Amino acid sequence: MGLEIYKSLEMLLGPIFLWHDNWHPMGVLFLQFGFRFIYDAASRTEAKLDTVLKNKTWSWILARSEELVTIQSQLSLVELKDEDTVKWSATKSGSFSCAATYDEIRVKADEVDWWKVLWFNFAIRRHAFIGWLTIKNKLSTRERIAQ
Repeated sequence: MGLEIYKSLEMLLGPIFLWHDNWHPMGVLFLQFGFRFIYDAASRTEAKLDTVLKNKTWSWILARSEELVTIQSQLSLVELKDEDTVKWSATKSGSFSCAATYDEIRVKADEVDWWKVLWFNFAIRRHAFIGWLTIKNKLSTRERIAQ
């Protein structure tokens, strides 16, 4: 689920991890290539994206492996902007909202027609909860406890 949330963020040049974040067109580089690749790139596992950027241009070391050549050849697909921004794609405005986040990560199901019978203003919560358990056929009865 963590990667899904990262995909919801459009992050540009901020404190993004070079190997562990989803900034490259190929996805998370560490998941694609592993520790050996980081060693071949003469880098550290905790390196940030800005370690390979100097004045908004890519400054990688010379490629020592085919994988590094592949990664460097696709860098032109990454759009570099003047300013760091974070955009939350769960809302139209791009600003963060707890409600939009919950709506993004929750399991969505069809609306049931009986909900108004139980969940209404001034409903006694205890009765509504017991009614909900009954409708879901999950209420503990003597028969169920005996089983």
